[in-house]
Amino acid sequence: LVFLCGTDWVTVLKETESSYNKKFNSDYKSNNQQTSFDQPDWKTGVFKFDTLHLNNADFSISRNANVEGNISANKSAITIGDKNVYIDNLAGKNITNNGFDFKQTISTNLSIGETKFTGGITAHNSQIAIGDQ
Repeated sequence: LVFLCGTDWVTVLKETESSYNKKFNSDYKSNNQQTSFDQPDWKTGVFKFDTLHLNNADFSISRNANVEGNISANKSAITIGDKNVYIDNLAGKNITNNGFDFKQTISTNLSIGETKFTGGITAHNSQIAIGDQ
């Protein structure tokens, strides 16, 4: 490209982008990943219900989740503010071939977001763990 333009614009653009990313902490916007653990714009999910009945279940609430409702648990494990989070590295590219095949590549890391729970918990023979703030 240099021989046509006299300047290697690809390198200039990459260096400019890198400089702005360092200045504004925005590497996640141009790292060619669908999602990343450290991107600051994770959407907060709001989940509302009257009563969630758990029987011999493992229920976990993690990063960027606001949960409103009551939980009735029997022989179950409840974690609010789970430190583990998961992303699908193929998000948006999961459907393959003729549209009926599905692929996932899951990665796990530690949460840097907050969890909010509003409600009550009734637990019998169950464990409750509170993780983040």
